[in-house]
Amino acid sequence: MARSDTVASSRPVRVEFPLEVSFAGRTFMIREFTLNLSVGGIFLPTDHVVEPRTRGTLTFHPSRWNKPFTVGAEVVRTVPPSSDPDGPPAGLGIQFNKLEREHHDVLARMVEGVAEASVVDAIRNAVLSGGSSLQRELQQRSTDQKIAFALRAQAHEIEALIRDGNPAVVLRLLDNPRLNTANVKLILQQPTLPPEVLIGVHRARKWLADEELLTLFCAHSRAPLPDVLSSMSRLPRHRLVAMERDANLHPRVRMKARELVAAKAHASR
Repeated sequence: MARSDTVASSRPVRVEFPLEVSFAGRTFMIREFTLNLSVGGIFLPTDHVVEPRTRGTLTFHPSRWNKPFTVGAEVVRTVPPSSDPDGPPAGLGIQFNKLEREHHDVLARMVEGVAEASVVDAIRNAVLSGGSSLQRELQQRSTDQKIAFALRAQAHEIEALIRDGNPAVVLRLLDNPRLNTANVKLILQQPTLPPEVLIGVHRARKWLADEELLTLFCAHSRAPLPDVLSSMSRLPRHRLVAMERDANLHPRVRMKARELVAAKAHASR
């Protein structure tokens, strides 16, 4: 067993970093990517409300080259879900109870690397040097590096990340403030999206204010059916007619489209 040589830090550096973790207690288990990270704790974005002072265990999944490791942790701050789209993200501020030296060093290297923007700079420098295209450079990078890049990607880099096709990376792109309507259209045109990405698009709401994006969302085979059915009433008649006739759509979606077309026809009389 590794020695329990613990490490403390008075004011640890905190950086935005998407590190996959599992936070588990007696009555819950949350698996998500962190929003930010330090050697003292994390902020974990989630709608799952856990009361402050709740204790549990955090299991870190640093990368494919590092074995997962688990530490004791305690919730010190809870941010509940808000109806305000511009409000702070819902989630949990979690503090580590203790860190063994080897685990502290793993996290410290990540924090230092992100603070210096080493991953982002390395990818951009490789492309600028002419030795590699961005698409090829991304293919050579691990998921955690691409996720870190996704948070800071510029407009011309976002499309390459979407085409790279990594679901975890696409999900993190939804938090990039430079993401635009054309980017989300490209995302929704991918047939193999995991439901988590579609849920993220639906939750943002601003994207589905666009008629074309709303149509793509409602027609996506992996979009959550309850969200699709509740959103379809906002579509114009010609979009609904096309969906009613589309044999590739879920039967309940086609039936809902038929009902809405009839309702709109009745209302126009």
